[in-house]
Amino acid sequence: MTIANTNHSPHKLKEPVNVLRKPVLTGYWHNWHTEAAPYLSLRDIPPAFDVVNIAFATADPRQPGSLVFEPWGYTSPRQFKADIATLQRSGRKVLISVGGANGSLGLENLPARKNFVAALDSILSKYEFDGVDINLEGTIHLVPGDKDLSNPISPSVIHLIEALRLLKKCFGNNFTLSLAPQVACVQGGFSGYGGQQGAYLPVIEHLRDILNLVHVQHYNAEPQKALDGQIYRPDDPDFHAAMTEMLLAGFSPAGKSSHFFAGLEPRQVSVGLPARREIVQNGYLPESLLKEFPWQMAGKSNHNRQYKLQNPSGYPGFGSLMTWSINWDAVNKNCFSTSARASLDSLQA
Repeated sequence: MTIANTNHSPHKLKEPVNVLRKPVLTGYWHNWHTEAAPYLSLRDIPPAFDVVNIAFATADPRQPGSLVFEPWGYTSPRQFKADIATLQRSGRKVLISVGGANGSLGLENLPARKNFVAALDSILSKYEFDGVDINLEGTIHLVPGDKDLSNPISPSVIHLIEALRLLKKCFGNNFTLSLAPQVACVQGGFSGYGGQQGAYLPVIEHLRDILNLVHVQHYNAEPQKALDGQIYRPDDPDFHAAMTEMLLAGFSPAGKSSHFFAGLEPRQVSVGLPARREIVQNGYLPESLLKEFPWQMAGKSNHNRQYKLQNPSGYPGFGSLMTWSINWDAVNKNCFSTSARASLDSLQA
């Protein structure tokens, strides 16, 4: 099994036509209600958010690869679609996010891939979403012997790449695509490449010419080795800079230089952070450090940190952030989005 000829070079970025040219703030919105994080109408999402990811379209147990999605009972499909249009008229993009912790699926064969594409085509068209966010957890994996990220042989990897390229082709230049992998599935590939470790690297490699954002979830993560050879823990503020630079500078999976993963453009890289400390095991960034972080990565911070950027001049153009979630941020009186928005706006000034 091989990836079809898509007429692109995985090591050279072709400028996506639908470019998110400024650093953006992305938030996940819950399509459900709990007492701890109450339902929030789409039309009431704060203007601080540029991209809204609807969580989630989930696996359909009746058909491998297929997906199901319906708006929560607090609204109607008609009102939901109208609220999406309201956000879009205000200049924001609204994506359907696929998977989540409890709704992920794997595309292990061609029939599953066809079901996946057909289901997303239907959901995208019905609600007029701007694109897709891939939040598949635990179902993208490298099979034994899959060692070269430029030529993957793992079915779950190949079929996902092919499905997303087909959706891009079907919906055209305005189709927005983002990925939200866990740290182990990206930066974890630096220490070992196999299973789930680094499993998203070939996905990123073969989609980089159409990817808008990759926002790795920097929470509920394990300690990881960084480019400086040191191990950083998710509760250490340096963890975020170290993991982010790995996506920007690139690295060799499992230390094998023949299979180098080239870094992404700064405008393609976002960082996933929790809106509240209490909702995650680790990875929370306090308000003062949240404001500084984009400046640090852009090479504009004077704060002395343990982790030193491998590129001392930083990465101008970086600055996008993601949070789980808009609803939890609302519970916390929008502290995350207020601080993040202020930092991103000052970075662009």
